[in-house]
Amino acid sequence: MRPGHQLKLVVQQTFMMRLNTKGYWLLVLAPLLISTFIAGIGVFMSSMQDKGTPIIAILDQPAVTKSLLAQPELEMQLKDMSGEQASKAFKDGTIDAQLTQQKGNYLLTQRSTGIEVDSERLTQAIYQYEMQLRAADLSLTSTQLASLVQPPQVRTTVRNVRGASENNPMANYALATGLGVLIFIFLSAYVSIIAQEIANEKSSRIMEILLAATSPKIQFFGKIMGVASLALLHGVLYALVFALVAFIFPNQEHVLAVKSVLGGVNFGFLLMTFALVFVSIILYMILTAAIAARVNDMTQVNQAVTPVSYLALAGYMLTLMMNGQPNNWLIKGLSYTPFLSQTLMPARLGLQQVGLWQAAIALIIELVLLILLTKSALRVYKQNVLTYEEGHMSSAVIKSLRGLFRKA
Repeated sequence: MRPGHQLKLVVQQTFMMRLNTKGYWLLVLAPLLISTFIAGIGVFMSSMQDKGTPIIAILDQPAVTKSLLAQPELEMQLKDMSGEQASKAFKDGTIDAQLTQQKGNYLLTQRSTGIEVDSERLTQAIYQYEMQLRAADLSLTSTQLASLVQPPQVRTTVRNVRGASENNPMANYALATGLGVLIFIFLSAYVSIIAQEIANEKSSRIMEILLAATSPKIQFFGKIMGVASLALLHGVLYALVFALVAFIFPNQEHVLAVKSVLGGVNFGFLLMTFALVFVSIILYMILTAAIAARVNDMTQVNQAVTPVSYLALAGYMLTLMMNGQPNNWLIKGLSYTPFLSQTLMPARLGLQQVGLWQAAIALIIELVLLILLTKSALRVYKQNVLTYEEGHMSSAVIKSLRGLFRKA
């Protein structure tokens, strides 16, 4: 049988065996189900909340009451009461809050079981009332007052290699954080899968039979390509699910929030992020395959992948620290470093700290390391895939890592 046909068979076997397991679909569906559950709880709680119009008693301030009643946008029922009347109404539960004023200071007291009062909107209305009083003292017209209190309109843009663009710092940071979480989940999951594939065949002693029919090289690349295909399918399914939800529920609150975050994303960003993440997943799997070649049985898988998982976690943690540090030299340098650039560089792109050409440099560095690491990892895999050692996995992991840097 030709090597090309053998490789195709190994890829298909690895892909189909995992695709038909409950574990793979649990990995794919669990984040979606959790997100749906959280969103459903939020919608349910929102629907159960009493959204009636709050009733507010204003104590002995008819002028304040008259002014606030002239502002229908408040969406509140206002009643002028004395202190005694308000106390009785509080006890009876007929009012939700009371507003008192003394020497220009206002106190809003809300009933714990009453309808919630929009304090920001009420504060703005009181502010307008106070400004009208001061304007009257200064003999200012309503037009002059409006001109005096009109705040300047400040629009923020970011100047980068693509020119000037609108900037939304919170949306950009949410995008960077979301990418970090998603990439970390993908890396952790598929690092574990490739280790399990190798450990399962070694522990059942099937590896000797497989290598009698094919070469270690075919097994190595077949497993990598099969698991990489699963990761690719995983990403495509997520993209399709989001597109379907956005089409069915275009005006849903959570969909609109995600759309606002993705509003500034262009095709170049998506393509570069996909390339960086996909190449990095391959890098992590190749490194894991070299380490997992020394695993004797399934019980040692977690010990073997722990160092690789910590490496992926480091990139995620650094992503959380990026906001507000565009000139941090450490983050700049690490964003070009393979095994970390898959989270840091897309985050810097999302925060508009770098351009596509800088991300392309990080991708080229990843590809160069991918070629070098593949040669070394294949050599270590060939040497260790039929080796069974006693003892703790820590020493075996160290030996595998050292083997990557030795000459053939």
